[in-house]
Amino acid sequence: LVMVITIIILIVTKTQGGGGNSGTNLASTNPVSLTPITSKGEKKRFFLVIASLPNESLIKDFAAKMTVKPTTMYLINPYTNSPNYRLAIGKFDTWNAASDELAKVKAQYAADLWILNY
Repeated sequence: LVMVITIIILIVTKTQGGGGNSGTNLASTNPVSLTPITSKGEKKRFFLVIASLPNESLIKDFAAKMTVKPTTMYLINPYTNSPNYRLAIGKFDTWNAASDELAKVKAQYAADLWILNY
């Protein structure tokens, strides 16, 4: 667990070259509001995920420490065959919309982003 947390901290504190804003710098610890996602929707939804961690408190800490915070963030609960909680910074109705947004915002964040169909 210590090794996992150390790796997470290294990812969170990574900064982009040229002094750019990493989006996950530890300088900010403001609490955030997370919209809970507890189950799959009736229709497909595509989430832009920034973190996948083993418990809810780590997700909340990660979200609170982000320097670039979207208006709405989503806390996706673990589901079948996936024990981790996920933090998403966007929700979309189509893969293309999620992919377009990923291309627009990926430079703002030090952490890797990916699209989750849930």
